[in-house]
Amino acid sequence: MALLNPPQILPAVARVLFRALQAADGFGLPRAELAKSVAPATLPRGTDSTPGDGSKGFDDTLAACVTIGLFDRDGDTIRLHPELPGYTRDRRQRDHHLRPLIRDLILRDVLNYGLWDSTEGARDLTRALAWYLAQDPLQPPASWNEPGGVDIAQERQFPPGERIFSNDTRWGAFDRWATFLGFGRSLPRAGKTVLVPDPTEVIRHAVPSVLTTQRLEIGVVIEELAHRIPVLDGGTYRRDVEARMKPEAVLSGDALLSPSLAHALLRLRDERIIILEDLPDASLKVRLPEHFGPERTVTHASLASTSAIQRPRR
Repeated sequence: MALLNPPQILPAVARVLFRALQAADGFGLPRAELAKSVAPATLPRGTDSTPGDGSKGFDDTLAACVTIGLFDRDGDTIRLHPELPGYTRDRRQRDHHLRPLIRDLILRDVLNYGLWDSTEGARDLTRALAWYLAQDPLQPPASWNEPGGVDIAQERQFPPGERIFSNDTRWGAFDRWATFLGFGRSLPRAGKTVLVPDPTEVIRHAVPSVLTTQRLEIGVVIEELAHRIPVLDGGTYRRDVEARMKPEAVLSGDALLSPSLAHALLRLRDERIIILEDLPDASLKVRLPEHFGPERTVTHASLASTSAIQRPRR
């Protein structure tokens, strides 16, 4: 199963399913009972479907949650996967850590090995995330089938025969996933809504495990972020995707931050979560994109304070 097809996979429904299983005795429920509690028969099931509890969104989302390892299926019983971290069974936590948990599950090697071999596992979504984070958040592609749209952008950036999205249905599914996981934001532009590549939320969650109040060389920071979030600059999945792009379409390099990563770091600096410095005697200076303000290079980063910890997104 892929995550962008079928398009009825709904990340928001995954949250509802997780809450239901977290509250259940033994953290599991019979499938029929789970369907009845979260997707009663009054919800439409789709064309030519038989009546009954559940919906197409429920069925496909449940299957996707099993695929990524969020849930486990034993016969007719659905339960939280036994290998999930212990905090997922702490009912006082509710689902405060669900988004980063799902991000980690989706980006695991086991779901992405041979990234271009198929669309199974999380490969299609991971390829799309790596590519979209290579776009400029100040000039993001428009929606599908619009002037300057994402369909045109991918055609310009890849050689013939290579593509990320085959149709607008998969693009719509990606839009939902990207915003849910914290890799993008939907913002108004010219009376319409455009998806902006913006990993600020993801990096905000990661920086307390990467940075301290002691300054760290920016090269080490980028490397650590890429290790934890491999669709970012220098990450294995990002490099895999950029290797297939036309060279002139790649906006980052060894000493140049991509626009989306630069945008996220500058946002976190403006929020006083991190400190960015440009020290004259540093061995490595990483350049920022030219149109990102007066800053030109960065050499070090640090946490602004020990209290600069992300508050869980509800």
